[in-house]
Amino acid sequence: MRLTVSDSGAVIVCALDQLVGIKQSHEALVRTMDFSAAGSRVQRIAVRAARSGGRDSEGATGEYVLSGSADDTLVVWDPETGESLLTLHQGNEYDVTAAAISPDGNRIVTGDGENELKVWNGNTGVEIRTLGGHTETVTCVVYSEDGSRIISGSWDDRLIVWDARTGDRVRELKRHTDDISALALSSDGGLIASGSDDRTVRIWESGSGRHLHTIRLRDQVTCVLFDGDSKSVIVGGKGALTICRLPD
Repeated sequence: MRLTVSDSGAVIVCALDQLVGIKQSHEALVRTMDFSAAGSRVQRIAVRAARSGGRDSEGATGEYVLSGSADDTLVVWDPETGESLLTLHQGNEYDVTAAAISPDGNRIVTGDGENELKVWNGNTGVEIRTLGGHTETVTCVVYSEDGSRIISGSWDDRLIVWDARTGDRVRELKRHTDDISALALSSDGGLIASGSDDRTVRIWESGSGRHLHTIRLRDQVTCVLFDGDSKSVIVGGKGALTICRLPD
């Protein structure tokens, strides 16, 4: 299954050999997307949520699709029928620039241009809390594999790890020297990869926040993804896709 985002705010769902449907609900550019797989596991995908806006994202389809837009909304879709199931309104005039759904599907977190994250009830669409700590636009966010942590990246060059239950800040990860543009978790949840406009990908131990490795590249990083066995990271940049093997 492939998702393609148009400039008009449409989310286009395609199987490998056919067009499945066009979902038109947003009124502006779609900035970010996430999948909820059937059951309790989230399939995370690499997306471009930098200043230029997203374009193409690929991943296995699941039970729900989330799309966040410059029209200040996040929409939850049924990818099979194209029906919009839930629309969340940020309540401000800023783009929804990042979004993720918890592994159990009960919580959704969004990031925006007001430098905040909002946590929502994934069933009712009711806002639960606002997380304040970044000083620039939030560009990417993920849930940990067990749903206990939220990890966010921002144009303020920082990652923040949050307690998903209380909303408290657990720690900040500071090594990047320019905007953070992408985040990914390894399949076992033990590693975090963060990509930045400083032309690096940094690898962190998720439990302790310890910085493990720095991968230096030629261009700004727009997306990052671990491979299946988490021994390599796949990095997208300016006109190039780079596969980087991690040290043992």
